[in-house]
Amino acid sequence: MGTSIQLATDRQIAALKPAAKAYEKKVSGTRGLGVRVFPSSSKQFELRYLTESGKRRRLVLGLYPGLSLAEAKAKAATMRVAVHEGLDPVGERTAARDRAREEAKAGDTLDQLAEAYWSAAEVGLHGGRRKPKRAVTIQNERSVWKNHIQRPLGGREFAEIRRADVKAFMRTLITEKGLSAASVASIGGVLHAVLGFGVLEERLESNVAAGLARPLALTSRERMFDDAALGVLWRAAVEASTPRTPGEKTAGVHARLEPVMGLAIQLLMLTLTRRNEVAGALKTEFDLDAKVWIIPSTRAKARHQHVVPLGPDCLTVLEEAFALDPESPFVFPSG
Repeated sequence: MGTSIQLATDRQIAALKPAAKAYEKKVSGTRGLGVRVFPSSSKQFELRYLTESGKRRRLVLGLYPGLSLAEAKAKAATMRVAVHEGLDPVGERTAARDRAREEAKAGDTLDQLAEAYWSAAEVGLHGGRRKPKRAVTIQNERSVWKNHIQRPLGGREFAEIRRADVKAFMRTLITEKGLSAASVASIGGVLHAVLGFGVLEERLESNVAAGLARPLALTSRERMFDDAALGVLWRAAVEASTPRTPGEKTAGVHARLEPVMGLAIQLLMLTLTRRNEVAGALKTEFDLDAKVWIIPSTRAKARHQHVVPLGPDCLTVLEEAFALDPESPFVFPSG
């Protein structure tokens, strides 16, 4: 506290001018009470006292003029009585704040962090590309979590999970569950994303799953069909789309394949697009004159508009498909 003239009136406090650094002035008539003046011009009443153990404390009583001089004196007198009885207001506040932080930390399980991650992912606040995740993607991640991560790790405090824990968990997926490299990588990716969200939210110092999410090397997917099998599939699709004469009988698998399905399979094989893109294709997405199929971002992978060039065979397939049901907005209404 300063040793100059002590403050005795509200007028004197109001007249205090700010300086380059904060400074203090004593208030007369109340031991330990003073006013701290900040460079921003704000002023607050503070009470200095000693605890029973000899620790020096500084207790903020309130801002002036919201708290008047008379009110500050009365509040300081009450606090001094408490200190005399052995209480430590500042210490108690600090301890209560620390307990609240510890309790909050103790309640933060990995499951709770995952729920916060998915809530953020719905609006694009989960990190990554900063774009909302598709509902189906979140649903798939939830399924992976429930089936593989929730039981061994979900109930644990995420701040207490270490790299050794993640390494052991990933190894278990391989040695005990016998999952493939791709499946293990998928599970590790979800765990990595959730812990990464914890780092983004400054609730974790680092992502302990970094570098551990893919313990096995991934191999490229092999072709499901060789050239001979593709030929059989193509001929079956063409046969299915060929108009039948009245009363013609079919046998085997061809009896179940409708013309619209045969045409859909042909377009799928010709364009190498995804099944759901072909099945949900709208006639308005096709420009037959320009020979392109524009798959909108709402239906395309990664939500990026996809332009597919159309060759002569594709145009033939589409003309036949359009003619099957001219009134339907879908190219393959029953595909």
